Amino acid sequence: MSFVELNEVRKSYGDVEVLHGLNASIEEGEFLAILGESGCGKSTLLRMIAGLEEISDGEVSIGGRVVNNLSPRERNIAMVFQSYALYPHMSVRENICFPLQLAGVSESEQKTQLMRAADMLNLGDYLNRKPRDLSGGQRQRVAMGRAIVRNPKVFLFDEPLSNLDAKLRVQMRTDIRTLQQELGTTAIYVTHDQVEAMTMADRIMLMNAGRIEQIGAPLDLYDHPGSKFVAGFVGSPPINLIEGEINSGPVSAFISDGIFVELPEGHWPVGQATLGIRPEDMSIAKSRGGGNALGTVGNIECTGDRSIIEVKLAGGRLNVSSLERWNLMFGSEIDLDIDVCKCHFFGRDGALIMSE
Repeated sequence: MSFVELNEVRKSYGDVEVLHGLNASIEEGEFLAILGESGCGKSTLLRMIAGLEEISDGEVSIGGRVVNNLSPRERNIAMVFQSYALYPHMSVRENICFPLQLAGVSESEQKTQLMRAADMLNLGDYLNRKPRDLSGGQRQRVAMGRAIVRNPKVFLFDEPLSNLDAKLRVQMRTDIRTLQQELGTTAIYVTHDQVEAMTMADRIMLMNAGRIEQIGAPLDLYDHPGSKFVAGFVGSPPINLIEGEINSGPVSAFISDGIFVELPEGHWPVGQATLGIRPEDMSIAKSRGGGNALGTVGNIECTGDRSIIEVKLAGGRLNVSSLERWNLMFGSEIDLDIDVCKCHFFGRDGALIMSE
């Protein structure tokens, strides 16, 4: 049995249902990221697992035990919030030890747990400081220390890095992931940042409008998106989505303004479709007239190791990511090679189209 189980979990506010029968299994020691845009229900789900939000229907199990009717304290979980939730009048030492004091833990054991957490989080030099004397990253580490000393069954993270600057977020991503691996504790991490989810998680649960769109390893969602929504949400720079149609003709092909992609053998459904192709899965043709698409050069962004080239087509725009340093002029015509083996095709309903 998985360590955390969601069985037909629902949440309603009056007649409005916001979570629609969620089913998922999280293994012991796994790091699961719940990813989605604002308002999709990811934080509501996390609060339901924590016991801070009532479950309208279904069951949540932790360690094989249904916890629907248990208080947050009885569930033996620890939650790290976006806002740190530190007591401003307490020192770092007092903030970390506070949950142990509430639990009646002896002073000697409190000291042991405090020093263990402080050593893991490099907080030894800051134990007598107040939160106002710490940086954002240090405050977040204190919040994590307060969670660690409880030795919980599950860590719950609710967008803990949102208040940090870009450089510090990168460092804290590494720190949180390393800490979770060292402790071996199951972790559920809510974020709207797909880079955080891709770099930290063993698996990603991508949510959309209160439903689970897809669950899988980060590269599974990237390489094998099950829907147009997944393809568009995961990836940076984002996938190119091109509207067109599949034509059976003499050969099956995807056709759009300025694009002709011959499809592999198979029975392809004819009609309106969306082609998804990632920027790195296209290249600039070496010779004119030899590619799948014809367009003109727009903006070029050089990030150092690669260039992101905007190409204007008759039916829209797309981005090409190239490791080569092209000397291209704005407005010049270019041909593109599209790797058909890396193409994804979606129907009108956004579901993945497969040949028969």
